[in-house]
Amino acid sequence: MVSKEILKNPDRFKLGGEKKEITMMFSDIRSFTSYSEKVDPKELVSFLNIYLSRMTGVIKRNKGTLDKYMGDAVICFFGAPLEIDHPYLACKTALETMEELKKLKSELQSETFKSIDIGIGFNTDTVTVGNIGSDDLFDYTAIGDGMNLASRLEGLNKYYGTNILTSGNTYEKVKDRFIFRELDDVSVKGKDKSVRMYELLGEIGDRIDEKVLKKAEKYSEALKIYRKGDFKSAYVIFEEIVSEFGDRSSEVMRERCELMIKEPPSDWKGVWKMDSK
Repeated sequence: MVSKEILKNPDRFKLGGEKKEITMMFSDIRSFTSYSEKVDPKELVSFLNIYLSRMTGVIKRNKGTLDKYMGDAVICFFGAPLEIDHPYLACKTALETMEELKKLKSELQSETFKSIDIGIGFNTDTVTVGNIGSDDLFDYTAIGDGMNLASRLEGLNKYYGTNILTSGNTYEKVKDRFIFRELDDVSVKGKDKSVRMYELLGEIGDRIDEKVLKKAEKYSEALKIYRKGDFKSAYVIFEEIVSEFGDRSSEVMRERCELMIKEPPSDWKGVWKMDSK
């Protein structure tokens, strides 16, 4: 996609950048190091080549721009250089990536990789986009806090037991077209401003498991009570969700409520400060 756009606009084939609103996405295989220790290098590289090809295919189908691979991580963005509906196509890509992963796992011969899981984080923001590097070698890439937040969201999937997390920035632009579970308000390490996070569940019109929707509805009820500072009542509902659905996010919130019942916060504003990235 980038090369075709550069051929149409040769002036872009030089160092330089511009401020632009785009949607940035990071995806990563969970605990990949443990998988790499179980197989020989040839099998590992063979799997990675297949995996990266399939994930990249989903990005290309949705007019995304592949930024780079970092080991098993895939970094991409939507909205540059192509002018597209980037928040929508990023959501669509995230959902289709999970479906593609299911297909891939069903086709794998090796039992080692059939249990892999991934995390996806994405965020919409205005960042610097362009050709960055030296006169001899440069990449068409994006840099800025918005890119860093997408990476942080990807990493938080492991903490909350989710697969796809996005920011309020993206949510506000696509909330009428997709179904989300509002998850938490956090202050990530190194940032003063809090981030409201949402778990992407599906596109409106898709068939979504009733249990998933029921869990999201009950979680939303508990989250509202939690934000008001009624930790005892919120604890009860989060405990009910854990018992009924075995939800890791609710386990996190239940444990947090238990902590704050024992040590009530003095200035509660509904925002949890994360100690790690």
